[in-house]
Amino acid sequence: MPALTFVAFGLKVGISVNDPALLERLPAYLPYGWSPAPDTDLDRSYSLLMPPDVANGHVYELCRDRAILLRSGELDQVLDVLERDIRWLLADEARDWIFIHAGAVGWRGRAIVLPGASGAGKSSLVAELVKAGALYYSDEYAILDRLGRVHPFATPLQVRQEAQTSQVRRSVEELGGHAGRDPLPVGLIVSVLFRPAAPGELLRISPASGVLRMLEHIAARSQPHQVLEVLTAVASQAPAFAGERADAGPFATRLLTLLDSQLDDG
Repeated sequence: MPALTFVAFGLKVGISVNDPALLERLPAYLPYGWSPAPDTDLDRSYSLLMPPDVANGHVYELCRDRAILLRSGELDQVLDVLERDIRWLLADEARDWIFIHAGAVGWRGRAIVLPGASGAGKSSLVAELVKAGALYYSDEYAILDRLGRVHPFATPLQVRQEAQTSQVRRSVEELGGHAGRDPLPVGLIVSVLFRPAAPGELLRISPASGVLRMLEHIAARSQPHQVLEVLTAVASQAPAFAGERADAGPFATRLLTLLDSQLDDG
């Protein structure tokens, strides 16, 4: 069958289809930074099939290593599941990378890392930081190499209105911003939750607490010693803060000012 094979973050993935037209839809759902690769020694294989359904026209069937993940008549839904599953694969098995559930932006040659669970308000805060001039790195994963530098994972932002549940994909260009390209050392670790009417308190926490805030949101549990070593080194060099926020716009400006003061003070 026709197939698309790619490599991303050291892992090789193949996706086969039984309708060549489906290949045209796949690139938009592949991980940031992917590149074509030979179809040998795959770490994971998927198939996206369109078997005929006599009663209901066509349904789409997504399989991972021959196990069925989803059957649906909605192609967009199937592609969303494929996209999420590939990201989970990378986060769990990429050997030389650490994936933290976190937003990340660049400012004055340093990265601001915003660890947090889904619904914590990462995307809306990242969007406001980008509007304020920060470089966009990610609203889903802060990806660290073994030196503790943050690399871009500049997928479209999943922006939701605060206190709303629905999300809309927005490119960084739609927000008037730009994506970062170069790896950056971490300048700030900020663990913050969105809460309506929060006073916006932001307290500095210890390096050990900063490590714990990042560990809470590590996507993979493999290689724990390497992960702990890298995060400890990051937290020993970058100050960590925790708190709550209400409106993302003023808080974004506050974070950039905070990093400015850290850099200006040396």
